[in-house]
Amino acid sequence: MKRLSKVKKTLEELLEEALVPEDEHPYEVPDNWLWSKANIVCDVRDGTHDSPLYINDGIPLITSKNLNNGILDFNNVNFISIEDHNNISKRSKVDNGDILFAMIGTIGNPVLVENIEYEFSIKNVALFKPRKKLVLSSYIYYYLNNKFYLDTLSNQSKGSTQKFISLGKLRGSLIPLPPQQEQKRIVEKIKSMFIKLDEAKELIEEAREGFKKRKASILAKAFRGELTNKWREGHPDVESADELLNMIQSNENISNEEIDSPFDLSDKWELVILGTISELITKGASPRWQGINYTNDPSQVLFITSENVREGYLDLNEPKYLENFFNNKQKRSILKKGDILLNIVGASIGRAAIYDKDYDANINQAVSLIRLNELIDGNYIKYFLNSTYALLFYNQNKVDVARANLSLKDVSSIPIPLPSNEEQKEIVSILDKLLKEESKIKELTQFEEQIESLKKSILNKAFRGQLGTNDPENEKAIDLLKEVMEEKLVDN
Repeated sequence: MKRLSKVKKTLEELLEEALVPEDEHPYEVPDNWLWSKANIVCDVRDGTHDSPLYINDGIPLITSKNLNNGILDFNNVNFISIEDHNNISKRSKVDNGDILFAMIGTIGNPVLVENIEYEFSIKNVALFKPRKKLVLSSYIYYYLNNKFYLDTLSNQSKGSTQKFISLGKLRGSLIPLPPQQEQKRIVEKIKSMFIKLDEAKELIEEAREGFKKRKASILAKAFRGELTNKWREGHPDVESADELLNMIQSNENISNEEIDSPFDLSDKWELVILGTISELITKGASPRWQGINYTNDPSQVLFITSENVREGYLDLNEPKYLENFFNNKQKRSILKKGDILLNIVGASIGRAAIYDKDYDANINQAVSLIRLNELIDGNYIKYFLNSTYALLFYNQNKVDVARANLSLKDVSSIPIPLPSNEEQKEIVSILDKLLKEESKIKELTQFEEQIESLKKSILNKAFRGQLGTNDPENEKAIDLLKEVMEEKLVDN
């Protein structure tokens, strides 16, 4: 039987395959750029999707969880045999200059591989091998970080519980290709701008950490009574905390427990548990369990979750609302102005803030409502609940099941160093003055969020030719593509 020979394609046919038709361009790029596909400018492969046998020591197997903010993270990595590694490497050997790209879970998290010290294999991770005559590795790396590109892939991904993008979708994904000189300028501009933004971010983190340490020290002094030593000397006739407790009648059924104090208290202070000075300690509930829907209508019930409860303040920049019927079902957790909210589930356990709004709101099961007796200063308790003393209590009492949590009994048992009402107010006044930098720290935190937005904006402009680096006099990207395709014709 006569064997059929493979039909050679012409240059025009190869270019037609490589170029994206104009009506399919996602957006306009400069005239000397072109739109192509990932499998044209890169050799796009994927690692294994099987589950090779894990061993105690061998070749690292990198998965999507090991791609972390542009860094290849070898912590918690599994190992496979050299034989399995060799089999995987036949298809997807990783070299310097390659870009790794997560195909499962949080799709993306690109990592540019540089200075490999030892071999590793990949699983559920794509491998972009840039064709060096066409494109720079660093250009592709930054483009794969571009929000527009990631959003496009996310819309094409499959899976309900865990997203997955196929190799075919990655190979067919669209790439804007400028001339190589422009690629170099784009990469240099991005690096330069990102370095400045990262330096600003480091300064913010240093300022935040410095403030955090200073705040912890000030709060420790406040709840040892050191900040008000002179005030007490000038107010010898002020009532004692014992007298204050006698005046509190609403919780007489709750007996105060014997508590070991972490420090010496003033003669006029008492160590009490939170339940003895509170009228109500409860928590909210999940609306989903009760068939109650979220709504965009701000006239309905404001719904506060642990995300909104920050350290000392409420963050309602992205408010959530529920149908009013939720308040009918969860009357006990309807908030009143002045209530203290304390996170009791997850990583944010211990963040406390005061509800300072005049309109109805409710909370979910991750937030505890603490309604104090009117003789207790809410800001004093808020400050204490955010102190290192309270944090120590949370860490000692939280239960780790699926997620760390505190029970309402734990909340009621939080030990509180209590002075008179007058001294509480004095301490709050002093803390407000000493910690006035906190508002500046909040502003810095917002600026830190803006830095990430700026990075996204820079990348968006970079791949539209809007960074001011493009030189229309440079050779056109199409000329470079033709040259590569002509070489391909000769090789074939």
